Formats: sequence, C-alpha cells, structure tokens
Amino acid sequence: MRHAAHASSRRRGKGDEGVVLVEFALTLPLLIMFLLGIFTGGMVVNSKLSMAHATREGARYASSVAASQTFSSGTWASNVRDLVVERSGSDLQTSEVCVALVSGSGGTLAVKSPTSSYSTSGSPCISGQTYPVTSGDPGLRVQVSASRPGKIEMGVFGAMTVTLREKATAKSESTA
Repeated sequence: MRHAAHASSRRRGKGDEGVVLVEFALTLPLLIMFLLGIFTGGMVVNSKLSMAHATREGARYASSVAASQTFSSGTWASNVRDLVVERSGSDLQTSEVCVALVSGSGGTLAVKSPTSSYSTSGSPCISGQTYPVTSGDPGLRVQVSASRPGKIEMGVFGAMTVTLREKATAKSESTA
C-alpha cells in the first residue's frame, strides 16, 4: 500500500493539480471560434449554392418564355426576377437580382419598344461576355445575375464579409 502511494506522488509534480483545467480554459475560446467559423462558412457556401440553383432556374425559365408575352402583373423581366427570388428560398431580395434579354456578341440590350421592359436594371447584367452568333441566328439570350453579401463570423477576431455572386446565361428559345 505504501509503495502505490509513493509511485503516485512520483508521477505528478508539486503544484500541477490545475494545469489541465487552465490549458482547457485557454484553448476553449480558440476552439469555439474555429467551430463558429466552420459553421458560418458552411452557411455561406449553402447560400451560394442556393443562388447558383436559383439563377440557373431563372435563366432556363426565361429562355422558354417569350419576352413579348403578357403577364397578369409585371413585365417579363420582373416575373423572371421574382421566380429567381422564390427559387433561392428567400436568400435573395429583388434588388439583388438582375434579369436581361440581350442580343449580339457584345450583349446589347434587346428592347423592342419604349414600353417593353426586357431588363430589371435597364442594362445587360453580365458585361464583357462574348457570345458566338452564327449567321441567321439573332443571338438572343437571357442573362441572370445575383449578388449579395455573406458573413463569416470568427468570434473575437470579428467577422469577414464576402460578396456572393452568381451568373447564368441561356439561349432564348422563343422570339422576343
């Protein structure tokens, strides 16, 4: 019995009783910040995936609906924009979505008359994008883009704000 007590006292030095608790107290905030960053970063990635899905769905829908079609309310562009907002699961707001019907390789806005609105922003959504136009092909295409801020929390180190952007283009299958 005396030998076991003596061996136990040899393994631990004097004054080491609270070291593990102090080390845990020092590393716990770092661990929590790391886990918070992973969690909020995952939420931002999920939001970006939702935006990508919504913009693709909007471009697909808009490419199959004639821009000259009449709706019970709103224009072609505003109805497509509303569909994108709906498909995003309300991650996007209408002010964060741009929808346009463009033509040509430079992306000229396809407006047939001053009363027809083929763009929610008044200009093409995706600039600097070339699109091959073959002879006889009017080159009409739908552009949908969305942009919104995302925030990754890092505890006492603050937060990192990122801008999430998504773009989708689809060839228009209907005549404008």
